[in-house]
Amino acid sequence: GPSGSGVFFSSPHPAPTPINVSLGFALGHGDNNWGEMFGIYVLLLLVVEFYDSVEGLLCPDLPAFRFSDSLSCICYLTDNWANPTEKGLARATRKLYRSIIERHPRFRIYWVKGHSNISGNNEADRKAGQGSKYSMEYQNDGIVCVDDNTDNLALMC
Repeated sequence: GPSGSGVFFSSPHPAPTPINVSLGFALGHGDNNWGEMFGIYVLLLLVVEFYDSVEGLLCPDLPAFRFSDSLSCICYLTDNWANPTEKGLARATRKLYRSIIERHPRFRIYWVKGHSNISGNNEADRKAGQGSKYSMEYQNDGIVCVDDNTDNLALMC
């Protein structure tokens, strides 16, 4: 069915200049694990970007945490469970995760129960819903970043 993915990134505190990024993506048609893995991949890219930035260089020992309510995706990355989704995306995400762990051993990724009132996870779920809605309404078959600040979910990036 129509698929979406959401990401919420907040820089580790006390970063000199706190960063908050909230993104939603329409992914066309796919399953829940495709959306979850895509979100994890994008978030890991944001983690790399942060730690390679001036902000990250100023606080390299601050731990970073990634929360997801997708047990199958998390365990694929951390415990070598079977691949839950499209192989190319899953393998790229695992490779990126392992490179972050090598460079930043304090980075952690955790599974949380869905809808457990963790604000960042709730925001990511909301964004994923917007992406899924966009995929359904516009019969989208590609990856589109959507913006919730407009009535029609206009293209943002």
